Amino acid sequence: DEKEEQEKEMIFKEEKKELTGEPGPFLGYAIALKKFLYLYDIPNKKASRNFINIEKQHGADDLIVGKYYFIIGGVSDIKAVHGISLLDTTDVSRKQDVIKGRYYSTSIPLKVAFIYTIGGRVSETTLKECEKYSLEKDKWALIKPLNLRRDCATLGVFNTQYIYAFEGRSDGLFVDAIEVLNTFEEESGWIMLPKVSGADSRLPRGGSLCFQKSNGDLLICGGTVTFDSGGLDDVYGFDIYQQKWEKKPMKLPRGAEFYPPAPIYRQHVYQLTYSYINPSYDLMIYSLLQGKFTITNSNMVWRKK
Repeated sequence: DEKEEQEKEMIFKEEKKELTGEPGPFLGYAIALKKFLYLYDIPNKKASRNFINIEKQHGADDLIVGKYYFIIGGVSDIKAVHGISLLDTTDVSRKQDVIKGRYYSTSIPLKVAFIYTIGGRVSETTLKECEKYSLEKDKWALIKPLNLRRDCATLGVFNTQYIYAFEGRSDGLFVDAIEVLNTFEEESGWIMLPKVSGADSRLPRGGSLCFQKSNGDLLICGGTVTFDSGGLDDVYGFDIYQQKWEKKPMKLPRGAEFYPPAPIYRQHVYQLTYSYINPSYDLMIYSLLQGKFTITNSNMVWRKK
């Protein structure tokens, strides 16, 4: 029908924006206090374990943007930012430090040009501060702070313009408050949404997967309520225009928390998950056209020595 065709067109346009001129898409992560970067080449279904000459600190934020895997902050060096080339993982460069040192922050890329980093912690203090990084200029700038202090938040981008901050912990307690930033009007700052319909049935959490499913819907999946137990398997849709939660009939293949952000390739969302109960890293895939999840670890060699 017409709506489905519009969604397909939107997905195709987003793919072209994200992939043009870039060497990916890749999934990747570095283990804290280790000098290894694990990459998964999505088109070629190939995993690799790469030596790097930098340790990822505990609590550091990490994500892939363009040609680089970024490591931001961490407990031992809270202002450090490193960029590791995806074309040559021995090429590690120190980027400009963040302005406000932090760990357990959440970052998300925008248009393969910027990184937005929000919240986090320093010692026992939860932060509101937010920063924006320009890949072209290698420069951080403070932007308007959050209304609510939070770490381990979930971020989602809508129409490559609006950044939504969901959930996370505020001074040690999980919250369900939602804020939104219009990146075209950053000076207006983060807008706190009023109490959202349908929120009473959804447990406050952190570590969820969030991505745009359609022209008016963000899908928020899984997450955790303790960070030391099994993840959740529920799936909710957040209606942007009606500002309400809707619990979806589908469930994740297993409960999981996620490593953001999730790349989209050929109308599929790819995401690395972690399970505390049976420690393992798996690849979860969501088909935007079929509307369902699958999970696999058959091609993963994250722990191979």
